[in-house]
Amino acid sequence: MTVVSSDIKMLEFPLQIGLESFLFIIPIVICLLMSLRQGKGGRAAGGPVETDLWHTQKNISEAFQLVNEHTQEWMKEEVEVKPSRPVLFGRSEPSVAYKVIEETDPRLLKLGSRREGVVTFELTEVQGGGTVVKTIFSPGARSRVQSLRAHMPLTVPGMKACDVCERLILSEFTHCPYCGIKQDQDAV
Repeated sequence: MTVVSSDIKMLEFPLQIGLESFLFIIPIVICLLMSLRQGKGGRAAGGPVETDLWHTQKNISEAFQLVNEHTQEWMKEEVEVKPSRPVLFGRSEPSVAYKVIEETDPRLLKLGSRREGVVTFELTEVQGGGTVVKTIFSPGARSRVQSLRAHMPLTVPGMKACDVCERLILSEFTHCPYCGIKQDQDAV
């Protein structure tokens, strides 16, 4: 009978090692899953970014004011963000969509969102007049940047509208390449 009990103990020993290793692996798997989960959305640093560049005839102060006014609407929006800790009772508190990270009036405005990532506006004054607005943003903020661009008066430097057909042509053209009409030189 002693032989039978020692056989049972020998069978228990490998099971104990397997159970201990399994319990050791569980926290490692949980840590890996948490690190993968945190990499989603706009929060991941070094994620993909897009750049947009446009020219407006407004001076740098006016252009900065337009960008600032439009982005103020972004900051007023409330977005429900999943909390880092589980909420036992009630819902999670809403958070603002964007917060100002850095502002250098009138050259730089940098906004951040937990959901849509970072949006940076760099404004540069052009010697001939007007301002170039360079925007660097994550793909999640593309629709906001497109909306802002649609609300700004844009120009193409060195271009003018034809007197007759109103298509854009180079300023130095004496005749429109589309309709062939001679252009008024005083309008340049």
